Amino acid sequence: CMCGMLIGVLMEKTRLANRIALFTISRVGTTPIRMYIAFLLAGFIVSAIIPDVITVDILFMAIATGMCQSLNLSVTSRSATTIVLAAFFGATISSAANNTGIIGLLMVKDMGVPFTWLGFYSENLPYQIGHALLAYTILHLFGGRELGEHISRCRACAEAELATLGKMSRDEKKTLVLALLALLLSANRGTVSPATSPSAAWSCLDSPLSST
Repeated sequence: CMCGMLIGVLMEKTRLANRIALFTISRVGTTPIRMYIAFLLAGFIVSAIIPDVITVDILFMAIATGMCQSLNLSVTSRSATTIVLAAFFGATISSAANNTGIIGLLMVKDMGVPFTWLGFYSENLPYQIGHALLAYTILHLFGGRELGEHISRCRACAEAELATLGKMSRDEKKTLVLALLALLLSANRGTVSPATSPSAAWSCLDSPLSST
């Protein structure tokens, strides 16, 4: 959890997570349904880099709130509610396997229950997709039509915020490389042990991260 918090602080400082989420939304979200998919895809990417669901939720809520404010949407409108809930679902549903499920499995690993990270993700993915389909279907019936009237402006808002970030900085690139290395290290290991857990993967990067 501490490693997740440290990575979250680093991602927030470099604004790399914002860039990933905004890029996905601006490129994929051409319709309300595709915007839901964009939030979910961005959630899978960001939650893999930031293994802390609260940090991911805060980040996505900030992005959704900024979009609603840029569009001058009333806080009580269906469009604003749909955008905020779409971001919330994208952050929490995608984070389930990276956070809650892994923590639960780490608690029973000493009981002799073997598993691999890739196997765990593949087994949980159908449930996450099913959860997303149910949540976004209900959400679309609630406010999809109203959101469709603002969808082009939503994309323009995301593109404008992405443009203000400019080109990727050196710190952003270093953070991305280190995060991907940690992910590869944790995913390619076999059965979980103290040496092969994600905590070990993150801890091996503590020194380089602190130097940034």
